[in-house]
Amino acid sequence: MPDEAPDRDSYESQVRTIAKGGGLELLASLAGHVIGVIAGPVTSRLLGRAGLGLYDLGRSLLEMLSLSLRLGYPAAIMRFAGIFDGEGRPEKTRGVVTGTLFTTLALGCLVAAALAIWPEPVSVGIYHKPDFTIVLRIAAIALPPMLVFSLLSDATVARRDVRFKVIGRVAIRLITLVLIVVLVGLLDLGVAGAAYAMLLAGVAAAAIVLHGAVRLFQRISFADLRHYEFVNVQVFALPLAVSQLAQFGLFRVNQMIGGAFVSADDLGLFGAASRVAIFGTVGLGATTAIFSPIISRLHSSGRLDDLREMFQTVTRWVYHFTIPLMVFALFKAESVLSIFGPEFVAGALALRILCVGQLINVSVGAASVTLAMSGNQWLVAGNNTALAVLNIVLCFVLAPRYGLVGLALAAAVATAAVNVLRAGELWWLYRISAHTRKAAGVPLVAGLASCPLLLIGFRSWVLDLLLPGAAFVAAYVAAVAVAGLERDDRQVLDALRRKLSLHGGGPRRPSDPT
Repeated sequence: MPDEAPDRDSYESQVRTIAKGGGLELLASLAGHVIGVIAGPVTSRLLGRAGLGLYDLGRSLLEMLSLSLRLGYPAAIMRFAGIFDGEGRPEKTRGVVTGTLFTTLALGCLVAAALAIWPEPVSVGIYHKPDFTIVLRIAAIALPPMLVFSLLSDATVARRDVRFKVIGRVAIRLITLVLIVVLVGLLDLGVAGAAYAMLLAGVAAAAIVLHGAVRLFQRISFADLRHYEFVNVQVFALPLAVSQLAQFGLFRVNQMIGGAFVSADDLGLFGAASRVAIFGTVGLGATTAIFSPIISRLHSSGRLDDLREMFQTVTRWVYHFTIPLMVFALFKAESVLSIFGPEFVAGALALRILCVGQLINVSVGAASVTLAMSGNQWLVAGNNTALAVLNIVLCFVLAPRYGLVGLALAAAVATAAVNVLRAGELWWLYRISAHTRKAAGVPLVAGLASCPLLLIGFRSWVLDLLLPGAAFVAAYVAAVAVAGLERDDRQVLDALRRKLSLHGGGPRRPSDPT
């Protein structure tokens, strides 16, 4: 019995850590989406349709190569840093960070050199676009810094410090936008200028997280390779690498396949609807990112009761941050899409279908990351691979017959199916569920109480968004207050208030007594 107080203090400290990191992640995600909303129209107006197509093709290829060459290492860093730091072996943590970074950077430099020297087999031989050659060369040079950013940003989060990751993420979007305006708009460098903007922004973001990693880990050098547990890392990371590639096929491949069956206009509608649906899930990524290393630590130490309690608390925050946004988009789909322009209202049905899929996605909470961080990475890889195949098959079956709606149905069905599967596996393995009174009770009551306000409508899409939206948010917050806050919620709100205050917080006050 004497050990219970220290354990509880440790648990509550971890709750505060998630709240602080999750708040910063959420703000960074919102800032990134705001910049993206501005950057899209600006870039398209400066480049035109053809230039924008070449630029997006270069970005897509860079993203695919970066995803492939990461080899599942970011999740491995999260897991092993959580274990080794919990065991008081920081030299082992440095070994994992250094070994994974050097491995993926060496592979990235080889691929980048090959594409920069011989781009024509891809640009002309595969895509039949000679103008894509210069874009591909620049995108290839951007690959190594992008890999550095991807790995080290997660390494800093593994030390429960999200500042460098969120600063880097915002910086890469903001610098890209500013440089596109300068290089394309003022210097008239065309699509090559946009590609250079992408490269320079990647270098800046890599420098930010490299600085953060050196501060948090004291050093990153070849000397730490002697502590690198190569075999253990590969065994853990390989299935996650497969899983991440499968996720590309699960969530992002629809437009690539749909391009063969639907018009460019319908692809634009699907893109706008997808942006809205993804925006509604920012709270899920914000909380699970900082939750990951703590899952690993709690699971490895056998503290399943604490893991179950923390999962339900984090899930409740996910609900508060995401489900109201999804419900709002469901009710106000036409007005939301009017932000992109009046011609995008035709995608309202597709948006509603995508929102239903994402509602099921967020309803299971952090199920996927909990499975991965508790040592079930092959299970996660199998889930994603099977459902990626399902999504691709559905795209080929539904898109030719139903066009835009078929693409949305394929994405929604695959998203819903994989998350129902994850939720069942998490319950079967650990008896952990997002669908409990503690996790879902207050968000469900608050949502049901405030939803009728979204039936109020106005002719003007601006008024239709602002007035019912403000009333909906006020009613939701009031319902949460009336339903009452859990002790964990009060700690979260206090931690967020200190973290987001103008003074950057002050000395930590003791927790309120129960």
